[in-house]
Amino acid sequence: LGIAWEGAVRAAGPRVMALDDLGRVHDSDVLLDQNFYADPAARYAPDCARILLLGPRYALLRPEFAAARVHVAPRHGDIGRMLLFMSGTDAGDATSVALDAVEKAGLAHLPMDVVIGAAHPAREAIMARCAANPAWTLHVQTMRMAELLAAADLAIGAGGSATWERCALGVPTLAVELADNQREVLREGAEAGLLYTAGGAPRAESLALHLRALVGNP
Repeated sequence: LGIAWEGAVRAAGPRVMALDDLGRVHDSDVLLDQNFYADPAARYAPDCARILLLGPRYALLRPEFAAARVHVAPRHGDIGRMLLFMSGTDAGDATSVALDAVEKAGLAHLPMDVVIGAAHPAREAIMARCAANPAWTLHVQTMRMAELLAAADLAIGAGGSATWERCALGVPTLAVELADNQREVLREGAEAGLLYTAGGAPRAESLALHLRALVGNP
């Protein structure tokens, strides 16, 4: 769906709201792009929509994140609990790479919630790894993300929509790039102090170095 579809629908009468995170061309009444950019309006033509809703203040978060936000405090001191979530699909199995990194960093003893989707390609292997480590708790297709994030001192995750779930709850995050459209969001978000990113595709050795640096910086 794009500008041709939007224009045809608008011509028939209905109002059209477009959701975008790629800076595409639109013919809509309302355009929402929840991602953070230094100059978000520059990504879109002035006439692409009558109303522009740009930036994380318009993030599409479920109500439980606002509810959990009331009870969280800034994290400081030692890491008591980590959370690992590499998106609902994680087709490339970045979850296993991150588990390798946690082990290489010497942090496998720390309590950690590991979240994957029900259709994760390495589900059985990840279940076995988590079962073998009493410090790790596996959650499959959980509806408790707000609760789990609120309990975390440090998160490891992808640069997709979960970025704004973590930011809403103030979770210090090592964010990794799993798709090209995440690169600019992560770079500009890191420059603004919203997150910490390793840059590029996830590699266990690199992530381990960054994890050790973060854990050593209360």
